[in-house]
Amino acid sequence: MSIQLPQFFIRPCCPENGTEALVNITGGFSDNGVYIYNGSNLSIPGTDVTLVTGACYTISSSAFVGNVTSIALADLTGFYLNSRCDDPTVDAACPDCSPDPGNYYIKAVPCCGGDAIFFKGEGYTGGITDVKDPNSSAQLNGSQQPIPSIPQFSINNYNGVYLFLGFVQQSQQSLLGLEVGQCYTFSFNSISDPSSELTQAEYNALGYPPYISQLDFVSKTDCDTVDAVTGERICPDCEEICCRLTSCTGIIINTVQDLSLYVGTYIELSGYTGSWLVQVNEGICQDPSRTLKISGTGATPCPCLCYEVIGESGGISYIDCDGVSQYTYGPAKFCAQAPPLIKGVEGEDYTLITGTDCVDGECVEQCFLLTNCDPTAYPEQDATLVSTLQSLSSYVGTNRVVVLAGYDGCWNVTLAAECDCPVDVTVIRDYIDCEECLGITAYKLFNCEKINEVVYTLQDFSAYVGQVIKDDCGCWVVEEIDYQPPSETTIVDPIVFEDCNTCLTTYYTLTDCDDSESVIISSTNLSPYVGQVVKIEGCDPCYEVALYEDTVAPAVWEEVTVTEASASCPECKQLAPRCSTVFNNSTEDRTFTYIDANGDSQETEIVKSGHFSLRHCVQYWDEADTFIYNYYGDCTVFEDERGVKTGLCVQYFPNNRKVKPGYNTPICSAEKYDKITCKAADIMYKKVLELRYGISNCCPEEDEKWLIKKELIELQALTDPNYKCDPLTDCCGNPTSQCSCNS
Repeated sequence: MSIQLPQFFIRPCCPENGTEALVNITGGFSDNGVYIYNGSNLSIPGTDVTLVTGACYTISSSAFVGNVTSIALADLTGFYLNSRCDDPTVDAACPDCSPDPGNYYIKAVPCCGGDAIFFKGEGYTGGITDVKDPNSSAQLNGSQQPIPSIPQFSINNYNGVYLFLGFVQQSQQSLLGLEVGQCYTFSFNSISDPSSELTQAEYNALGYPPYISQLDFVSKTDCDTVDAVTGERICPDCEEICCRLTSCTGIIINTVQDLSLYVGTYIELSGYTGSWLVQVNEGICQDPSRTLKISGTGATPCPCLCYEVIGESGGISYIDCDGVSQYTYGPAKFCAQAPPLIKGVEGEDYTLITGTDCVDGECVEQCFLLTNCDPTAYPEQDATLVSTLQSLSSYVGTNRVVVLAGYDGCWNVTLAAECDCPVDVTVIRDYIDCEECLGITAYKLFNCEKINEVVYTLQDFSAYVGQVIKDDCGCWVVEEIDYQPPSETTIVDPIVFEDCNTCLTTYYTLTDCDDSESVIISSTNLSPYVGQVVKIEGCDPCYEVALYEDTVAPAVWEEVTVTEASASCPECKQLAPRCSTVFNNSTEDRTFTYIDANGDSQETEIVKSGHFSLRHCVQYWDEADTFIYNYYGDCTVFEDERGVKTGLCVQYFPNNRKVKPGYNTPICSAEKYDKITCKAADIMYKKVLELRYGISNCCPEEDEKWLIKKELIELQALTDPNYKCDPLTDCCGNPTSQCSCNS
């Protein structure tokens, strides 16, 4: 029967030597701690651990037995009882590690639930720290000691369930995000591993982990492990009552310490000033403290003051005069024992006014008299005003004066004897006294692109303070100053913007080719397309591109993507020229504008009211849709050597007369007359084609015959056979001649 040897955990101090293995140690090993391995280099089969001569390892007992890889106790020296790899003494004795920087990260998952906390897999590199006793909430005599660099930092130590004992230094508290007295399950991984939860960029933003000496090992995997001696759970219970402590200045501290005896009363805290009201926090217990120390009970309650929230604000949480938590929405006016908690940004989303003491839980409205420091300087306004703005109480009994929105000059504040016709006022700023307030007001302009370029102006830019203006020289942030500027610049026609980014953006207009009222303003860089016509993604029309030249900053703009660019609207539309007429349904004779085959604007002949125009070769009519347009198919388009296009349309003249024998056909039938006339017209059209475009007539032999026939019938048509001619007579009425009009 073979002897089952005890097994020991061996963990390299340096990550490059592996993570963890089980070994047998010959020679009577008994003391856990850090050892220097002096044997020959050895890779432990079935693990990632390599024993390297001169390297340090943490060795501890395990509950396992059995024969595994064996090392001799004689090969282990430099025993450090119950030490860890990052202890300063061990650090001085062991060689430096060379881990892959930025490769490993540490993950801590709260046993009581919540988001995981991540740290760099690297140790601190030195510094001065305030040392705290892990078992006490107070500093040890406020002492400080240097913390050395820890090249022996081992990622292998961060594997299992640990109880966080306390912060080594105050600055760590904001870096770690760990809660004193709580348990966490620690693990580690490499960002190069496919299962990594972090990228390299996210890793670079992480803080450093706690020292392993700040952690007390609980279990390899179980947060519910109990103490072997007491039988009690090592980690604290997760069901805790959260209390909220509110100071008279509005500071709030959450804690999970048992303060149930003090709920609804005021206490004093060690290390803090003033009184603190204790309440049960039934909401989110954010960043609870576990180290508060009560230094006194029955403290003086906070004064109940009147608060007023002006402007649109979100929810308002406050403690009323009876110490009861209340919740309301702005705008609101109420009494509270501490400044309220308001959702939003003060000065942007809302204005908070602190008034005087409340009486019987109600705000007492005071009336204030405002007197202008220089009453004769502004004859168009009253020299005194009466207001119930409660925040003016802070100026009563002082020399301080205020500047009011919408009113010129500076104003002293006193209590009013009577409150007749109070007005609403807004304080813009205050001054020590009238003399300071009435001093020089100028403005300092900072260039948005060149931070060192500053100009000054004495122009009234009070409306632009805190905003950005633009002139021919650039974009400027406006700041008010109360001293004589070293130089003066005049800004002509400034354009106002919300911020530098908006001001520095170049805007472009895109105008619909078919609707000049439809304009898109874009911040996309369209400089290559200025003067051209484009199509944009998501839209069917064609748009003409131009620079935005309005003197007012655009209220709305958008990003666009150009899909196609053309030289003109017709080219962009790519319309085939068609023969078309327009019906003038207006009451006046007029011409009409159209775009021809070349994309040029043309005008028709004068079209009488109630009539159609001639047929024209058009891409589209540049007229309103109220007119009637008819289309008769594609034009016949000719293009010369210069690329100029000519579009032809066959005209149609309706013959409304009734043709009958004898009408304009004195020697032939109507059919013959029409035949000769049409033949002659066709011959003349062919001559035009030959002279204008060089298109020769393939059959010219009989042309002269038909042209002669046309001339003959036209000559004979001069005589109208139906014309009645009376014979000539003498003075007695006797015929004197037999000739007639046709003889």
